Amino acid sequence: MCSGRGAVQSGAVGHNRRVIDLVLTPLGWLFLAVVLGGPVLAVAALRFRRALLRRVALGLPVAAALLVVLASVPPVAAALHGRVARLGTRWPPAPEWAAAAPPDAILVLSGGLADRNPPGTLGAASLERLVAGVAAARRWPGLPVVFSGGAPLGGPVSAGRLMADAAQRLGLEPERIVLEPDALDTHDNAVFCARLLAAHGWHRPAVVTSPEHMARARAALWRAGYLGLAVPSAPVPGTDAGRNGVFPDTTALVRTTNALHELVGLAVYRMRGWTGDPGTAGDSGTAGDSGVSSPAPRS
Repeated sequence: MCSGRGAVQSGAVGHNRRVIDLVLTPLGWLFLAVVLGGPVLAVAALRFRRALLRRVALGLPVAAALLVVLASVPPVAAALHGRVARLGTRWPPAPEWAAAAPPDAILVLSGGLADRNPPGTLGAASLERLVAGVAAARRWPGLPVVFSGGAPLGGPVSAGRLMADAAQRLGLEPERIVLEPDALDTHDNAVFCARLLAAHGWHRPAVVTSPEHMARARAALWRAGYLGLAVPSAPVPGTDAGRNGVFPDTTALVRTTNALHELVGLAVYRMRGWTGDPGTAGDSGTAGDSGVSSPAPRS
């Protein structure tokens, strides 16, 4: 159960993410243009009798709608999404230990809970990562599997707990499961998982997450002291992916939105110093100074 402080923090994170998605996604642009930008400029045009303002007021929603259509075209979505996904295979660099030894722990990062009914269920990204995490557990028998994810809206059950319970139903042995139920974002995933790795003496993590999320997730974990092995939850698209279709569709729009979210997120993380080589912490297996307090590790 979330504490009062935890519930407030969870609600704040959920609210902040909605604001970011509103400002930095194609549908958010359309909403702002139609509901806010156009009417405000139209009122200003009537008040100040400026023809330019009237033209901008009429053109802004049209331009936003065209951007949404462009973002929904499969080749556009594939090019942007593929570029972001392939970044995660090149940066951060592959850990040196991967050539000589297998991982000694598997980190499965949640993708959040479903936004709509039924409440308290895993979202599509979490489900995809869950399945990939169970597959990784079968690939490396006996390794501990950490399921990391909190309750973003202050709910009673964390995404990590839901993933762990589902993994058991899929056949994962309970004694291999380690729960990290407090992370509210990718930075939290990295910091709290790094604390768990250090507490248990694990040094070679495999990171399971979505291809487009891989660069930010591994870079944040690298900053926290561990250079992890990338295990994408879906195939990384090639340079020719998505060229068979020119008509807009919702799947392409979702892929564009996810790619934009990751590009902005990665830029913000880099500005805040949450990614990249931690220097002296390096790949030694000791968590770097993240500037964020962490709950005690739970298993």
